[in-house]
Amino acid sequence: MHITGPDGKLIPYGKVYKSLVADFTDGTIPAWLETATKLAADATEVVGAGTTFEPLPGRGDITVTAPRTNNSYADIRTKVKFDPTKFTAIKFTLESLQFTGNTWQTAQIGIKTFDSTAGITLLQTNTSGAGAVIRIYRSAGAGGNVDRPIKMALHTVGLAGDEGQNRKNISLVLLTGKQYNAAQERQFVLVMNDDQVGAYEEITGLLTPGEYICTARLSPLGLPAEQPERYIRASKVKVELWTN
Repeated sequence: MHITGPDGKLIPYGKVYKSLVADFTDGTIPAWLETATKLAADATEVVGAGTTFEPLPGRGDITVTAPRTNNSYADIRTKVKFDPTKFTAIKFTLESLQFTGNTWQTAQIGIKTFDSTAGITLLQTNTSGAGAVIRIYRSAGAGGNVDRPIKMALHTVGLAGDEGQNRKNISLVLLTGKQYNAAQERQFVLVMNDDQVGAYEEITGLLTPGEYICTARLSPLGLPAEQPERYIRASKVKVELWTN
């Protein structure tokens, strides 16, 4: 994979490539990955709670169901952390990703710190309209978070079946700028949806260093009784790392 440099020439992501892959075909979760749920903002999260598997010969999926309460969440995330200054690119992919429902919830896919003080996330709230935003997390002293609206949606409203439930392959790529000479470092976010580009944003000068995790989170917003449970489902989770 490659990007175009300031001189128009193609620049590889990096010479060294490694990947972490979880496909859930045997109904287990690897040591570098974990799931968690939390009942409310002031509650203690429970690692592994709400998690079920459909191993082969079924669909080979993992499902994490969120509590119905407001400010709750369901997470699929890496346990290992990544220093963006050590990599030229970090790519987080969820295959056959499904966020149930399209209202009364917030969904996000991020490469960021656990406390959301640094990094990036692809975010769609219950009120953000037809498209998601790329959010760059920054401290209040640095001007606060920066949102870049995009047209690609994580919630597909008004459609039935798997497409209505957003079952698709999503990749979030952070290009850290370390593939350039120090004086020419430029940082980008790339969003892929079923191998099509959903967004490509330059974020040079906005990225805050930190220990990043890769995470997918679904947060219900106090579901009414008539609303079904909300969950995240995926058939594969993959983290790819490039460095020079």
